[in-house]
Amino acid sequence: MVTLDKLNIGQSAEIIEVKGDPDTCFRLRELGIIEGTRVHVVRRAPLGDPVVFNIKGYELALRKRDISKIVISNIVESPLRRDNIE
Repeated sequence: MVTLDKLNIGQSAEIIEVKGDPDTCFRLRELGIIEGTRVHVVRRAPLGDPVVFNIKGYELALRKRDISKIVISNIVESPLRRDNIE
């Protein structure tokens, strides 16, 4: 089981399952973290938390404690690398 917090900048993956308490799961689903959605890691804060993702065309910053409960698969290096763009 690989979770979203294991992705590196420039990688993308498909969300398989959102685990955790019901309130957190509900909030994440409202933000677009839904099973079957592809997410791309855009950047990390200097200390590694939060992490910014591109999801369905918008950028979303999430805390490590939340993304560690999101199960993913189909990890790929994405051609959409943005870590060197200002």
